Amino acid sequence: MKNNVNEFRIRARINKEVLYKNLHIYEGTETFKNCEAVFSQLSDIISSMEIKLAYIFTDYFPLKLEENVDKYIICYVSAERDTNSLASDLISRGEYLKGYLLNEMVSHAIFKASDKMNNKIRNDIKKQGYKLNRRYAPGDGNLDLKYQRKFIEELEKHIRVEIYSNEHNVMVPSNSLTYIYTIVEGVDEEINTCFDCINTDCVYKNTE
Repeated sequence: MKNNVNEFRIRARINKEVLYKNLHIYEGTETFKNCEAVFSQLSDIISSMEIKLAYIFTDYFPLKLEENVDKYIICYVSAERDTNSLASDLISRGEYLKGYLLNEMVSHAIFKASDKMNNKIRNDIKKQGYKLNRRYAPGDGNLDLKYQRKFIEELEKHIRVEIYSNEHNVMVPSNSLTYIYTIVEGVDEEINTCFDCINTDCVYKNTE
């Protein structure tokens, strides 16, 4: 398997039913009615947003892992439009629900895009006799958040990224993901997709 870089963009998409389920917004409640009143307007913002995705096959990644690794895949997902300031403005004007829901919709779209890329990766490596083994992301429990800078540095060797890690090792803008997969020879198993998952305590969904 050769080292290569794959970059593409997709339009952000929302699965409202899954989003509402993850946020415990139930039909017939006052919260549901309030969210419905602003959802269409926020959807227009989301639908105009593109998400940049990239994955890079490489023989090396500067981490000491307790597993045998044939190759690494460095992954990057980021919204090209930074909606954090817009959400903050809404909240500062007292439109708390609208600002909160916008942030959640962006996070949902990011994870949905990530799932789409992961499926593409899985299909690419399956043709070459490989499978995804483990996923590592800064701050996910397996890796300290301080590794965020290292992930960004490795990405910058291959592609242009418009993210950075601040003094608290938090990625800016926050509506971005960096992670790696280790891959080994074998047949891949089905992996649960993030945007269909109802586990709201999952660390991968904590983008603050």
